Amino acid sequence: MHQLLLGACIPLVIGLMIYLVRGCRASLRLLMLLPPTMVIGSIWAVAPDIPRIIGWHSLYQRLQIPAANIFFWHYSIDRMEAAHLDAMAPIFNIIALLLPLILLGMAWRELYLTEKNGGSD
Repeated sequence: MHQLLLGACIPLVIGLMIYLVRGCRASLRLLMLLPPTMVIGSIWAVAPDIPRIIGWHSLYQRLQIPAANIFFWHYSIDRMEAAHLDAMAPIFNIIALLLPLILLGMAWRELYLTEKNGGSD
């Protein structure tokens, strides 16, 4: 779960930076592109685990190398997770809750401001 969250957080943080630079305004394009890029980021982060899921264990074993860090530090996270995952579980749960709430907050604020201004934005 932690790799999925990391993969989704990276596009969200970039989207939040764009949102803040634009004076806390979100274009329709940003609101429409952010969720799919978060899904793509999540898939990218767990790409080295996909062979194991579909039963290709030999390929999965070959992908357990430091070069797999290109997938949002996948290899390094796998090495640390056994020792620290239980202690970090509450933080992962909070992050998993915050991701959709942040998106919803951005969309709600934009809708509110658009309706407040009579739809002129």
